[in-house]
Amino acid sequence: MKTNLPPDSSNQTPVLRVQDVAKEFRVRSGSILTRGDGVLHALAGVDFQVYESETLGIVGESGCGKSTLARIILRLEKATSGNVYFREENLMTVPPRRLLELRRHIQMVFQDPFASLDPRMTIAEIVAEPLRIHKGLVPKGQERERSLQLLERVGLRRQDGERHPHQFSGGQRQRIGIARALASEPELLVCDEPVSALDVSVQAQILNLLQELQDELGVSYVFIAHDLSVVRQISDRVAVMYMGKIVETGPSEEVYENPLHPYTQSLLSSVPPAPGRKRRFSGLNKLEGEVPSPINPPSGCRFRTRCWKASERCADEVPDLVDRGFLHPSACHFAEPLDPGSGVGDISLVSQP
Repeated sequence: MKTNLPPDSSNQTPVLRVQDVAKEFRVRSGSILTRGDGVLHALAGVDFQVYESETLGIVGESGCGKSTLARIILRLEKATSGNVYFREENLMTVPPRRLLELRRHIQMVFQDPFASLDPRMTIAEIVAEPLRIHKGLVPKGQERERSLQLLERVGLRRQDGERHPHQFSGGQRQRIGIARALASEPELLVCDEPVSALDVSVQAQILNLLQELQDELGVSYVFIAHDLSVVRQISDRVAVMYMGKIVETGPSEEVYENPLHPYTQSLLSSVPPAPGRKRRFSGLNKLEGEVPSPINPPSGCRFRTRCWKASERCADEVPDLVDRGFLHPSACHFAEPLDPGSGVGDISLVSQP
C-alpha cells in the first residue's frame, strides 16, 4: 500500500488535465442485408487531473474505456470532443512538431512489453532510441552509455544491453520498457495494465520499482488496471470507470474504505480478503449481469441495468460526478457509504517479495 500522503494540489498547476473527453467510433452493425453504420460510445465526458509526483489509478472492467483514454492522452487516438492539457498546452490542438516535442515529457509503459520491443534490436539500442529521437538529452555519442545506466537503474545488468528481447522473462521485459520510457526524462508516465501479464510476485517487484522511481525522479503516473488490489497499492487517488464514464473518484484509501457508488461497492465485494482474515462482505450485492452494449448504452445512469438501487430517476437523469456531502465525489443519485464494519476496505494487496 502506498504510505505517503497525496501531494497538496491546492496551489499546484496539474501536470495533466483531462477535460470533458468523449470518444466515439463508427462501427458496422446489423446483418448483411440490413447493415448500417452505428456509433460505439467509448468515452463520454471524462474529467480528471494529475499533479506532480502523484499517481492516479484508473480502474474498471474490461471494455470500460481505460485503454482508449490512455491512447487519447498520448494523442495516439484523437478525441471526438474535449481537451487534454499537459501543463497549459492542449495536446488535442498543438501542431505535429510541437506534439513531438511534448511527447518527450509524456511516455507510455505498455501491457505487453514484448510486442512493444523491436526483436531485431539489442536492448541497449531499444532503450537509447528515445535519445536519438529527442536530440540534446545527452551529449552526442553518449546515448549507449546512458541506456546502460538506465538498465542498471531498473534492476538489469549492463551486459544485458547486448541481448535481444526474446532472451528475457516477462518481468525483465517490462523493466526494459520502463527504462525506455524513462530515457527521455518524462514528467508523466501512462502505464496501461503494466503488470496484468505478470505473476503476483513479479507484479510486486515492478510496482515497487515504479514507486522507487517516483520517489527519486518525481514523475507522475496515470496507472490503468482492472485489478483493484494493484491499484490500491500504487495509487494516491483512484478513478473508477464504467462504460466510458468516471463514476467515483477520490483519495485511494477513502474510496477503498468508504465506497459510495454501487458499482465500486460491487467491485470491491468480489476482491478476496487479506490473508488470514475472513471475508466480511456481509449484505453486499455482487456484480451481476452483462455490461450493456456501448453502441446502445442505457439512458440516464449507465449502471442502472445492473444496479439494485435503480429507479425511474436513474433512467431519466444522468447523475453528475459531484460531492454529495460525503468524503469524495460519486456519480449516483443514491450514493451512500456502507454500514460500518462491512469490511469492504479489508482487501488483500499484491504480495510483497
